[in-house]
Amino acid sequence: MAIQQAAQPSSQKLHVLIIGGGIAGLTLAQALRKYNISFTVFERDESATSRPQGWGISLHSTLVTLENHVPGEVYDAICQAQVNPEAGRDEVRGVPFVNLDTGKVEHMVPKSKRLRLRRDGVRLGLTKGLDILWGKKLASISRKGDDNAICATFEDGTSYTGTVLVGADGAHSAVRRILAPDNNAWENRRLPCNAIGTSYYISGAKVNELREQVDPLYFFGTDPKTNTYAFWSMLEQPDDGGMMYKMQLYFSWIPSGDERELVGLSPAEVFKLKGATMFPTLREVMAEMPEDAVVSYVNLVEWPAVAWDNWDGMATLAGDAAHCMSIYRGEGVNHGIIDGCVLADALKRAADGVVCPRKAVEEYEAEMRLRGKEAVDVSHQACLDAHDYRKIETEGSFALLGAKKV
Repeated sequence: MAIQQAAQPSSQKLHVLIIGGGIAGLTLAQALRKYNISFTVFERDESATSRPQGWGISLHSTLVTLENHVPGEVYDAICQAQVNPEAGRDEVRGVPFVNLDTGKVEHMVPKSKRLRLRRDGVRLGLTKGLDILWGKKLASISRKGDDNAICATFEDGTSYTGTVLVGADGAHSAVRRILAPDNNAWENRRLPCNAIGTSYYISGAKVNELREQVDPLYFFGTDPKTNTYAFWSMLEQPDDGGMMYKMQLYFSWIPSGDERELVGLSPAEVFKLKGATMFPTLREVMAEMPEDAVVSYVNLVEWPAVAWDNWDGMATLAGDAAHCMSIYRGEGVNHGIIDGCVLADALKRAADGVVCPRKAVEEYEAEMRLRGKEAVDVSHQACLDAHDYRKIETEGSFALLGAKKV
């Protein structure tokens, strides 16, 4: 039997159930907290550190919006996750596109204010001041009573009631599966490329070579000989006078044929093979990869539908649950942040009695669906262009190299 938890306080007409404690869900929670709107965050992980949170992320055109929607101490905590604190919070910079054969910068994503951050540090910063319910894996959602409330039930037998439910539970969203069940509309679409990546510590000498030759923080590029794409980024700088720097390196490629040359190889061997044709400094960085480095394949998916039944405005989606997109424009996390802020603004109008909660959700979705669909489509094209050096060289690629809207 489900254990029914207390509903929202009687003095608070609006209570938001946030399924998912990732960056999108936590941004929404912090914005609601700032607006003094009642909410509960549910996260399937057992704690903030129980599962790896990926590598680095770049925040750019969302920074002002984020700062305006979260408490000041939370924004400060987020900024503390910078991979290079010396860069400061107001650095304006572009991102180099490199010919991975020669190591030369051939294009530059237009300059803007950017922060390069550790994903785990951003998530941890966003948990500041929140009372998150950990270890909550969603089982079902249902309407309650007179249909003015929505109930979330979890696999541990507990259930909670609110006014609006938001599925911010990632690319493989359990909420999306419920809201878009027809013909398996909830299913992700796999991108037409394979990807592999790792992170490890390298010497300051090698870091300085990359800094001098390419960029001090991060760069991306394509190998004209193989059309393999690469992304390199700093993750941590030593703060104790040490000489070892943590970095990440990622390769992707569109497979041709059966790739029989990769059969039987370990992930580390595939990784080394993919980088073997690239410019000398990058190969030397790869040579410093320790034997115990964790090299992992990356499952690249997108969800292009951006459509679901919102149960008459009682349930909606945000972040990757709403518009999962490829990584090649670096926009996914930024759209998740915008989702949280836009939805919080809409719910603030509902809390103030300007609109009803249903109308608030509809207003949010009207903006987000168009923005999200466009971002998924452009990011898909960026994925294709990233693995076609000749097209970049001859035609250019706004999808891959153009200014970011979000």
